[in-house]
Amino acid sequence: MAVASRAPRVRLSLEDVQWIAGFRATRLLLAAARPDDAFVEIRQLLAKVPAVVRAFGWSCRPAEVEEAFGRLFHRLDWEARKGRDARKFVHLADRYGQSEPFVLIKLQENP
Repeated sequence: MAVASRAPRVRLSLEDVQWIAGFRATRLLLAAARPDDAFVEIRQLLAKVPAVVRAFGWSCRPAEVEEAFGRLFHRLDWEARKGRDARKFVHLADRYGQSEPFVLIKLQENP
C-alpha cells in the first residue's frame, strides 16, 4: 500500500502571520458588507487589503498583496472557484507549491 507524502511543514514568519490576519479581516468585512453574496472576485477582495492592513499600522503595494495571497492561500483554508476570464485570474499555490488560476473566493464560512 502506497503512503501519500505530505508537504513539509514550514513555520510562518511574523510577516506571513500578519498577511493572513489581514486577509481574514478583509474577508470578514466583505462578508458583513455583502451578506447576500456567496462569492466575491479575488481581485475585489485583494483591492481592499491595503486599507485593512493600514489599520494594523503597515502599508503594502498591490503587487505584494497578490504575491502574498497566492503564496499563503493554502494556509487560509478557503474555497476558491475557477473562472473563464483570464484578466481576472489570480494564481493560488497549493500546499505543494503548485499554482493554478482562480477567480472567485467564497465569502461565507463553511458551517
